[in-house]
Amino acid sequence: MSKQPIVVVGIDPGKTTGFFVYAPEGRQGGFSPGGAKPFMAWQEFDCEQAPEVLCSEIIDLSERYGHSGVHIAVERFVINARTAKLSQQPDALEVTGMVRAFARLHTSNPIRQFMKANLKFANDAALKHAGWYSAKMGHATDAARQAYALLKDVDYPAWLDVSNGKTDAMMKIDDTKRG
Repeated sequence: MSKQPIVVVGIDPGKTTGFFVYAPEGRQGGFSPGGAKPFMAWQEFDCEQAPEVLCSEIIDLSERYGHSGVHIAVERFVINARTAKLSQQPDALEVTGMVRAFARLHTSNPIRQFMKANLKFANDAALKHAGWYSAKMGHATDAARQAYALLKDVDYPAWLDVSNGKTDAMMKIDDTKRG
């Protein structure tokens, strides 16, 4: 019995929302550019576009990978008086709410939320080594951090493959321990 293909999605919510998708087994269903395996893509969009983009992407992914094959992580924020005044928290909270709503309708896995500060293993060097870093799209790269952490929890062998990469390792992962 073969394992069900999965897709991990990372989202960095905010005024400019970052979106990252990674599928270890490649893109399922429909057109797959060059039959690429694995498949990854990232994008950024204004929070005003979030309802259309998020709904479309989540529905498309659930149709391709099934309700139980879609795994989503959204950056978690701790709200206090200072952070609410100094940042774009209202936009981040609205986008997070949209993701939760669309995911509840079209996927069966719980939304995971990791604090960026707790993802020290998903630093720029690790993402560059994995090929998940974009100098031009900082929010999409932050979304990739979320997906990187989620992949570790959802498909550890695939995470090891991504982490150890094909180039000279800047960071070698010890696969004898999880965490």
